[in-house]
Amino acid sequence: MKTHQLYNLDAFRQSNLLNWQRNTDFWLAAKLRHVPHVYPIAATILFREAQRVGRRLTVVDIGCGDAWVLRLLKEQRIDYKYVGLDFNESMLEHLRREHSEAGASFRHVDIELALPEDLAKTGDVVINAFNFFELADMPTAFANTTKAVAPDGGLLVFHIDPLTQLLSLVDSLDEFRAELSAFEQYGSALAYDKLIDLQGGEAQRMYKGILYRFAEYHRLARMHHLQLEDFEEILHARDGRPQLYQVALWRENRGLSES
Repeated sequence: MKTHQLYNLDAFRQSNLLNWQRNTDFWLAAKLRHVPHVYPIAATILFREAQRVGRRLTVVDIGCGDAWVLRLLKEQRIDYKYVGLDFNESMLEHLRREHSEAGASFRHVDIELALPEDLAKTGDVVINAFNFFELADMPTAFANTTKAVAPDGGLLVFHIDPLTQLLSLVDSLDEFRAELSAFEQYGSALAYDKLIDLQGGEAQRMYKGILYRFAEYHRLARMHHLQLEDFEEILHARDGRPQLYQVALWRENRGLSES
């Protein structure tokens, strides 16, 4: 089996952090497969949100990684205030040197533990791009993330459909049937180690993930008085293996929050 049951949330978090720290230089230099695939829709949404607020757009990027969202904001010439949060301080040190301009800052934050109080209700757009499925304590991480959403702000999430993740892990139909049976039984209690997808193929480096379904995010969003405003799916295939990206934007539902 390519998947395994998730028993100890803290052990998974610590192992994931160590893996990111070991591979910091690789992540910073890698040309990841998913970024160009979702770039056009990310640019469209952020440009639209900037027009909506009619002033400098405050973006809080949860699990910012190599800060590709910040590069997008610059390339699209959007007037921004950007705050990148990540639990990997080694990566943040590099990003602070690379992006030293006014309007961009980086904070060492583990969103599974807490959101800094000064960031509460500050984000016109709070982004989690392909990071939620690396977090073991999803209820806490999602709750802390929603705290950053400003009144009338939005939560923008980029995700990969778990069935296409399973397809990318296996080498045969029989393997897929076995993994699918386990997923049916255990759901998001299943974790995996997967080769990192690059634009030119797979790297011989692994990342750790969990098989969350979009419905789990939506249930948590509703719990925190957020209403789904936009949802898109983007399908790409390579070597006969599909990858289905899911992009969702939730916004505060005042009727729910006041009821």
